[in-house]
Amino acid sequence: MNSNSGIKNLSLKSILHNDSFVLWNISVVSPNKSIENAFVAISNGKIINIGSLQDYNKSANYADWPKIELENYILAPGFINAHTHVAMSAFQNLCYYSDLNWQRVFKKESKINSNNIEALSNPSIYSAVRSGVVGFVDHYYFSSSVGKAFDKWGVKALIGESIADQGGAFPNNQSFERAKEQLNWTAKNCSSNIQNILCPHASDTVSKQLFKKILDLSKSENLGLHYHLAQSKKEYDYAKKEYGKTPTEYLNNLGLITDQTLAVHCLFLEETDFKILKSQGAMVGVCPLSQMSFEKLVDLKTIMNLNIPWSLGTDAVGFNDHMDIIEEMRICSIMSKELNLEKDFHLQALSAATKNLAKYFNLKQKWNFSGTLEEGDSADCIFIKKDMRIAPITDLKKTLVYSVNSSHIQHVMVNGDWVLFDQKPVKVSEEEMEKDYQLACKVIL
Repeated sequence: MNSNSGIKNLSLKSILHNDSFVLWNISVVSPNKSIENAFVAISNGKIINIGSLQDYNKSANYADWPKIELENYILAPGFINAHTHVAMSAFQNLCYYSDLNWQRVFKKESKINSNNIEALSNPSIYSAVRSGVVGFVDHYYFSSSVGKAFDKWGVKALIGESIADQGGAFPNNQSFERAKEQLNWTAKNCSSNIQNILCPHASDTVSKQLFKKILDLSKSENLGLHYHLAQSKKEYDYAKKEYGKTPTEYLNNLGLITDQTLAVHCLFLEETDFKILKSQGAMVGVCPLSQMSFEKLVDLKTIMNLNIPWSLGTDAVGFNDHMDIIEEMRICSIMSKELNLEKDFHLQALSAATKNLAKYFNLKQKWNFSGTLEEGDSADCIFIKKDMRIAPITDLKKTLVYSVNSSHIQHVMVNGDWVLFDQKPVKVSEEEMEKDYQLACKVIL
């Protein structure tokens, strides 16, 4: 494509990564902006300029770039799913409260291996991307193969091997060795879209000795931590009995709660626990639908009152069979009145699905991603088709959180490349994914 051709009404599908073009007359929404009748200039996978058509600079270098008329679309930043186990795709309906049997879960997980886990990951990735997710924070076994699946899709992910030596499907020291091997594997075999994070499982499934090794590795490699914290009454009771402390107090004494810690769930916290998270600068991962199906919703009011950073995730199939981050934003916002949260809580939920985790883990440096569609950002964005189901649009941010669902997400772009177009994957074969997934399911079911 000739960037000086001045062609109007270019086909959206014809865009390539290294092209220069202008999205024209599109609505733009992010946590930091809401613009009707906007333009977005993109070149080589990056946002060059963004603003109202009224502010369009006809003398700018992008003035002669091809324009794509998109009056019937809303552009939004891609979402970050802050807590996933994408390889649990085959665990449909398995872990809901009335049917929860951890030994049954671990038995199925013990059949997972490096040969079948990539195939098992694809359905959950597909589901998440369909809801506009461009980045994941994933925590599971054989994470190198999970990372391979993410990379083939063309999405971004912080991946980590689930580390545990006294619980889970593989309770031994091999998980720590796999975690160390994965660090080198990612650097050698993955694109820069895939980065590492360390993932001890939980306070009751990792020994004190192993936690110390994980902390040392985190410091030496300058890696963040991603783990479950106080996710069940069982975990809380175990810590009180074994250590005379809450899980939060116990991990804090070990040095595992830092300003680079994503602590997920946090359902059983005492007042002092919240203060520890606040003082140490930790982030809380909130998975509303999973938490409500498993135990209870986290105390968001206290988190908000203390200004503890938080981000949204879906968790995994089994606890939440929809990997739909828009659903999480919506349910969180709808419940805000019941939880006695602020009136405009939908704005907080939108930030929790986009910019909060980007800021916390400095994804601007890792991926050139801010979650707010700024000049210089990678073009990691979603194209939402306007139709009568979301009309009339009087507030773009409310529309995105309360009205839009995954069926409105028409296209998803990462680094200026399509990963989803017309709601179909671009870089992977749906037919091959289906075939490989069915074969993998036969092994573990």
